[in-house]
Amino acid sequence: MEQSSLYFYLIFFGALIVVFIGACIMLIAFSMLDWARSQIGKKDIELYEIVNKLANELGIKSISVLPQKNLNYFSWMVYNKKLNDHYLPYKNIVRKFRGESELKKSPDSLKSYYLSWVQQGLPNLSNIIATEENAEPYIMTSNERVRVGKNNYKDYRLLYYRSSELDLPECEVSPAIELLDNIIPDEDDINFISDEDFSKMFDLKGENKITIRTLFNEKIRAIITKNSEWNWKFDGNQIMVSYELEKRGAVNDVKSSLGILAELHNELRSLDLTAPISAEELEKDIPDEIIDKKLYRKRMATFGCSMGCGMISLYLGLIFLWETILRRQLDMVFPSLFWAIPGFIALRFGYLEWKRNRQLKKDGKVKEDLND
Repeated sequence: MEQSSLYFYLIFFGALIVVFIGACIMLIAFSMLDWARSQIGKKDIELYEIVNKLANELGIKSISVLPQKNLNYFSWMVYNKKLNDHYLPYKNIVRKFRGESELKKSPDSLKSYYLSWVQQGLPNLSNIIATEENAEPYIMTSNERVRVGKNNYKDYRLLYYRSSELDLPECEVSPAIELLDNIIPDEDDINFISDEDFSKMFDLKGENKITIRTLFNEKIRAIITKNSEWNWKFDGNQIMVSYELEKRGAVNDVKSSLGILAELHNELRSLDLTAPISAEELEKDIPDEIIDKKLYRKRMATFGCSMGCGMISLYLGLIFLWETILRRQLDMVFPSLFWAIPGFIALRFGYLEWKRNRQLKKDGKVKEDLND
């Protein structure tokens, strides 16, 4: 018995050592492949020159660093660490604005040199152009690479704008998904009777709705409507814009985008947010939910399906739960919760929305034709 236990521990710990060594070899192999690719390629140098040229034309400092070639493997590791440290303040500007904790600079060591390749820290920024820290206004533009799924990435333009002349309510503007808005309208979405195009194109959300409505007057909405795919975030003296790029490393959009931000800033400077719109104006511009019969039937079918699927899922969960209690099989607890909890959520959601839309019909807000 003792001998078999000894064999078990030897095999177990031996397997752990083999897995650990194998993982280390794979990481080193991948890092060496990345090193070789970085030393051979020329596109990064071409892109660096394009970004530098753009920065000179704008009269703004390029933060990008000239890619280093002919580096040995260890020197490349050190270079990566220095590069990450160089970009750290700009990453932290974005992280702080997004409400994330700031990244800390790690001391130089063999461990930190290697980890700088493995863990670069989000956001993944490149092609950074920025004014001096104390500039008025402070402007930063960069490319941000975001992982989508396991092996895919999307590239975004990130524009950050800060000015002591601004004092804006915290709010976000993002492109609306029209089908989803029609079926399940978001109660937190701020809409305008006076501007149906804006309300259909964007979701506008924020806590201080009166100040936000005062901020988003006709001129501000017109500027934002020019770019239907942009995401905007306003908070105090800061504005951040992001939108997807068609091509990785593209910079030909920067000039026109900064022009739109400058136009927006000029309009914001003339706004007096301490004098919000009156209660009468507010009431007039809040749309009432009125739908046609076609959309009503589509909603009722969707919420009916939600209730039906929820009931089936909840029923399966209760069957598993009954089996758990009857046979005292604790391994059935997870399947019962797996089916019961989503089933209950779908059932409750479907019922509440079905009930709400029935009330709309009872109140006479379901019309044969909205043009009537």
